Amino acid sequence: MFTSFSKTATATLLLFSYLLCGAVAPNAQSCLKWYAPGVSWLFVAPAKHTEIPKDDQLAKSRYQIRMRTQWTDPTCVEGEDECVSCHQQETQAWLASKHSSHAFDLLRTSAKAIHYARKLGIAKSEITTNSLCLNCHATISNDFESTRGMIQGVSCEACHNASGGQNGWLNIHGVYGTNGTGRRSESESHYNFRKARNDATGQLGPTNLYGLTKRCFECHVTADEELINAGHNQGQGFEFVIKSQGEVRHNFFVDPGHNAKVSSIWTSDIHGEKNRNADQRLRVMFVLGQMVDLEVSLRNLARATDENDLSDSMFERIDNAYTLLAEDVIDALDDASEDPAYSHIEAVVEAVEPIWEQLCDDGFDCEKTKKYVEIADLIADIAKKFSYLDGSALTELDDLDLIPE
Repeated sequence: MFTSFSKTATATLLLFSYLLCGAVAPNAQSCLKWYAPGVSWLFVAPAKHTEIPKDDQLAKSRYQIRMRTQWTDPTCVEGEDECVSCHQQETQAWLASKHSSHAFDLLRTSAKAIHYARKLGIAKSEITTNSLCLNCHATISNDFESTRGMIQGVSCEACHNASGGQNGWLNIHGVYGTNGTGRRSESESHYNFRKARNDATGQLGPTNLYGLTKRCFECHVTADEELINAGHNQGQGFEFVIKSQGEVRHNFFVDPGHNAKVSSIWTSDIHGEKNRNADQRLRVMFVLGQMVDLEVSLRNLARATDENDLSDSMFERIDNAYTLLAEDVIDALDDASEDPAYSHIEAVVEAVEPIWEQLCDDGFDCEKTKKYVEIADLIADIAKKFSYLDGSALTELDDLDLIPE
């Protein structure tokens, strides 16, 4: 219907849309997604930012907000409005996902959330303002006045890490050289510099598959002992490839018209191996998911203070992932035993086997928590190396129907 707008008309529409969002849906993550043929931008209303009481007003409870990693620094969270100008299709996919608003809304509307809070001694009024729930159901951030607050939802930076700050990855990750150099014209040396800088500043992007995978598990496999003992789901049914192929998938970067199965940057032949494809990547993602599951579950197991719901649920995850790798995967890849991929999988199996046998025979042992962490650290080192393989040696896994399509 409309193909172009003057600057005045565009500004008027944006202002009207913003006011409409504030008046009609003040608590919505986004209330207007406006498109028109020939117009290449997407308007996204700013995410609802809720102020959190200052530190001296916070309860001294162990259940108050605590950040998961050094990278989720609230002072460096920029918000999705900094992403949309270059990632319009990705933002649309995110807005349609449960990450965008449903994850936070559960804290306000779910009877289970109130039940868990009551069990943990969290006041109902603090569930959405000052509780451990916000670590995974929201994105802790600071507003323009440096007021401690949060974005009501699992935003871009909750998964890809805070991007702002003087040394953040926001300004470097999309710069391919001088004088407006495009991605396809970026030099090899600049690409290596940019990738190293992004990794050093904590970006969890498509080239850091291990880090991105682990971030998923950090939330989807619950680690808090009392929260699990209160009945919270510990991650039953969570499988990395299945999750990645669901509503969270947003691989539009190379072809905005196609949501690819895996990162389109990874399958692109620029600064990478030639002829890489989605099937190869999915194999790596599947096996890597089992490795990270073992690592995270062992770390969570080490946090248990006794044999209880946490220790039982983590052993179940360890048992499932270990058995799958030790039996199905290793057996299927027997003909590829000389390949590095096989060696990495075998190394993980050998590292976990003594702990798995001990857990099967004697159950959880508080005296062995340091050993659990040591094995988790070893798995992490192996998993990082495995994540950079191309998956071409894992073709036999296709016949087992282990990898979801």
